[in-house]
Amino acid sequence: MSAVYNPQSDMMAEIERLEADAREYRKRMDQASRADDQQVLRRQLDEIKQSIARLQARLG
Repeated sequence: MSAVYNPQSDMMAEIERLEADAREYRKRMDQASRADDQQVLRRQLDEIKQSIARLQARLG
C-alpha cells in the first residue's frame, strides 16, 4: 500500500514545529539577562511568527 502525499499535513507539521521553536525562544528570552541577547531572540521569534503566519495563510 502506498502512502498518498498530502502537502497540507506537511505544512501543519511545519507549523507545529515552528510553534515549538517559538515556545523555546520565549523561554530563552525570559532567561536572557542581557538586553542585546533579548533583542536578538525577539527578532528571531518575530521571524518564526511571520513564518507561521505565512504557512497558515497558505493553508487557507
